[in-house]
Amino acid sequence: MLRPTACQAILPVQGRFTLDVLRAGVVVERVDEPNMVVVGARVILAGLLGGGTLGLTQLGLGTDMTPSVFGNTALQAPYLRPLGAADFPQPNIVRFAFSLGTDEANGMNIAEFGLLTAAGVLFARKTRKFAVIPKDSTVALAGTWSIQF
Repeated sequence: MLRPTACQAILPVQGRFTLDVLRAGVVVERVDEPNMVVVGARVILAGLLGGGTLGLTQLGLGTDMTPSVFGNTALQAPYLRPLGAADFPQPNIVRFAFSLGTDEANGMNIAEFGLLTAAGVLFARKTRKFAVIPKDSTVALAGTWSIQF
């Protein structure tokens, strides 16, 4: 049996990260894995409950392959871009679509992903398990990030 993370012990929050890596328009890798909800989630959720507007608005891409842990607060050398609109496939799930075009973040070795507020508070982080994605003008990304309560 898996032990819950510190955040899950406080709030039963879990995430699911899906990603398609496309090279020249062809899917060359498909990822569907859980992600780590990190310490910033408490700040964001408390703010929302208190009437704040700390919604998740950004996808961050970074270069650090260090495995995700609850205490993560930032991405390394982040490239930030807006998230797609949220949808709610079930009452307890919010899902964000994201994409990265062939003209974005070229030259970056993508090793980590994050969900962030406009103010840069990190809610969730996902690292690559095996290798970075060397981003060039032939590579595009598309995926979803779901958070379940």
